[in-house]
Amino acid sequence: MKYFLICFICIYGFGLNCQNLTIKIEKGNTMNTLKDQIEKQSDYKLAYAEEISSQLTFNIEMDYENISISDLIKELNHKLPHDFKALGNNITIKPHGIKMDTQSPHTLSGSIYDENNQPLFGASITVQKLQKGTTTDEEGKFSLQLPQGRHEVTISFLGYNSITKSILLNRDMDWSLQMQPGGETLEEVIIEQNNKATNIKKPQMSMNSLSMKEIKQIPVALGEPDPLKSLLTLPGVTNAGEGSSGFNVRGGAADQNLILLDNVPIYSDSHLFGFFSVFNADAVNSLDLYKGGIPSKYG
Repeated sequence: MKYFLICFICIYGFGLNCQNLTIKIEKGNTMNTLKDQIEKQSDYKLAYAEEISSQLTFNIEMDYENISISDLIKELNHKLPHDFKALGNNITIKPHGIKMDTQSPHTLSGSIYDENNQPLFGASITVQKLQKGTTTDEEGKFSLQLPQGRHEVTISFLGYNSITKSILLNRDMDWSLQMQPGGETLEEVIIEQNNKATNIKKPQMSMNSLSMKEIKQIPVALGEPDPLKSLLTLPGVTNAGEGSSGFNVRGGAADQNLILLDNVPIYSDSHLFGFFSVFNADAVNSLDLYKGGIPSKYG
């Protein structure tokens, strides 16, 4: 049994080394060219970071006939500034001096000041790509741990122009930054008195008034203003439904409304399903609507 295992291991290793390749690389080719040639002629797959594909451009020519995988890896390690290593059916590629395990983080610290060199409390320091960030303390200082590499760091504070810097973090770094005021200057806004504001000095509540000038400004059908239709623009008033000329006030029915014209009851308030009004808009001065707290004189 022992002899059988030894023979199997020897045959398996010999089979891997027997995958001889023909490699032809010209100046200017990238790692993708080498990857395509190896993967088409063998069972090996190249594994490397995306940035290596763009960073590594061959400045030498390589021409090999009937070369084994192990010999090709030795040649590549000798001629290129990268480490090639076979792991199973994969060939890993990494720059020289870079370990496969996670690198220890570095500390980015510093202070943020305003235009008068006063510390800014609460300024945000964020690294969007890593979804990490922090804020400054009362003295304008901050500290943030980031992995080694290049990062886009953004400093922002309300009312100031944001600052974005690209840093190569390969050691602990200390910053001292000054922010400048920013933002947009808006045009002045003049607030005038609203003549429709509620007069809190009067005891009467839940009453709305419309002048004829306001009623005539409301778009109407057939060009004839209707004082009753203008009530639908007020809060708490809804239409009684399609094909109906009445209106509901705070959930009440249309037949529960009392309509008075100069204190005279009006029992039919519309013509032809509400298309025409019974009130002459030129003869009406104003309209008052009581939705609650109705005076006793109206019953």
